[in-house]
Amino acid sequence: DANLLTSAHSNEAAATTAYNIGWANLQWPPTINHTISAVNPTENIYGQIWIDGATSAPGATPGLLAQVGFGAVGSAPDDNWAWSDMAFNVDAGSNDEYFGSLLPDMLGTFCYTTRYSGDGGASWFYAVNGPDEGNPTCPGPFGVLTVVAGADTTAPSAPTNLALTGTTNSSISLAWDAHSNGDGDLFGFELYRENVAAAGYARIASIADAAAMAYTDTTVTTGETYNYYVVAFDDSYNRSAASNTVTATAEPRFVSVTFQVGVPDYTPGTVYLVGDIPELGPWNPGLVPMTQVDATTWSYTLDILDGTQMQYKYTRGSWDKVESWGSIVNVNNRSLTVSYGADGTQLVDNTATDWGTGPDDEKAVQFWRDPIVTDFSPADGAVDVPFDTAVTVAWSIPMAADTSFEVEGPEGAVAGTFIYDAATQVVAFTPDADLTDGTTYTVTVAGAVSVGVPGGDTGVQQTPVVFSFTTHVITAEEWLGILTDQVNGLVDDGALARRYGRILLRDLGRAERFLNWGLDRVAALQMRVFIHHVNFLVHRGRLLAADGQVLIDGANATIEQILNN
Repeated sequence: DANLLTSAHSNEAAATTAYNIGWANLQWPPTINHTISAVNPTENIYGQIWIDGATSAPGATPGLLAQVGFGAVGSAPDDNWAWSDMAFNVDAGSNDEYFGSLLPDMLGTFCYTTRYSGDGGASWFYAVNGPDEGNPTCPGPFGVLTVVAGADTTAPSAPTNLALTGTTNSSISLAWDAHSNGDGDLFGFELYRENVAAAGYARIASIADAAAMAYTDTTVTTGETYNYYVVAFDDSYNRSAASNTVTATAEPRFVSVTFQVGVPDYTPGTVYLVGDIPELGPWNPGLVPMTQVDATTWSYTLDILDGTQMQYKYTRGSWDKVESWGSIVNVNNRSLTVSYGADGTQLVDNTATDWGTGPDDEKAVQFWRDPIVTDFSPADGAVDVPFDTAVTVAWSIPMAADTSFEVEGPEGAVAGTFIYDAATQVVAFTPDADLTDGTTYTVTVAGAVSVGVPGGDTGVQQTPVVFSFTTHVITAEEWLGILTDQVNGLVDDGALARRYGRILLRDLGRAERFLNWGLDRVAALQMRVFIHHVNFLVHRGRLLAADGQVLIDGANATIEQILNN
């Protein structure tokens, strides 16, 4: 515009400049006798073309296309003939000369000629002169091609087990067994097709590969149904009998795919299926919960398009709780090609536990990314636990060396020492002092960090574990035994005269007898006598106050147990 502002560009258009072809011919030869072969083409065929102001220049005319082709006797040359490209040969005066050859695959007599395009193949100019325009078989600008059989007339055996391997809106895929190759001259296969709505087979493909075992037909019409068979041919174009026939419709096929996975027996929560197809998110770790079959097996079934190549994994609802083991770590996934098979169902069996043999993506889950408590002691709700017990926690995967947890009693956290055994993946806690008798302790295991399986990410514990246990309650009889040992120990150490020790032992003996006779209150009164004697000895300096207090505490605990019973 006036301010020199410019618009965006328009749509784009493409074109090929066209030559105005004036004349062309089939130069040579007028006839060809050819022994049929899949390997050896006919002798060279020559043609010339004249374009005013173009072919008179030295060398090939830029952009000009030249072909030689053959077709049925009496037919006009068109795109239904078999055409092969020609190459520039020489300048012939003001003409350009081209040459090429044919590779006919059928016996019989045919007509051949040349054609040329000056517009990139959009239109063709067919030869207007031939070497013998008066021949009776192919009159006009044509040569006569006679194809005869060779010495080998033995056909290969028919292909076997032609089968449908997949369909889409625009394609039908087929496969057959590897061919035995007979006498060693197998050259390839031909595929024949008919539309069920319009009977009659026609060849749609020639595959020059003796090892071929599959073909995808991409020239189908959506919704149409077709019949197919395949034949084998050798290098003399001897053709086998037809294979079996298969029928297929050009439409998407869905497969009922069942995913079945085994998981460790300590797995908490729900197992989810996640993958790169829309039905699974894609990659939404908490979208598709599976159904639990038994303690260690989960299953899920969904319909997936036949031929889909997908990646997938198992989680417990988040990426922090994804499987992580073997080669299935970090961004490495399981893989699957969905296959219709014989009946449109497919089982993806991921329950095998022979890890280390075969592909990992066919096995059960061996480990999860997050560390999981697999065992602990004492058991939750355990009673009568010894005062000097160690608290242990076992993990599913290797842990950091400083892994710990909390042990709490009525007076708060219990002090102690943590030791990690890498061989067993067990963390053991030993209290600094004996636990209190008859006391409930709670253990909380949360937020622990793993070092991960080899090649995998570290993980943070996602499932806290809390358990409790109660220490042993000392009975009245056990207290009497403890007090007896303490008194004897004071006497043996010289902290208490033997005659005073006999008095205290007599008190304890009487209390034990009363207790055995069922005279609980009398036994309790006798323990109070014991306390009186201990206080007397302390007061007279016959027993240290600290030692006396130990005996008194034990006696009071004995009385409490007697009266509580």
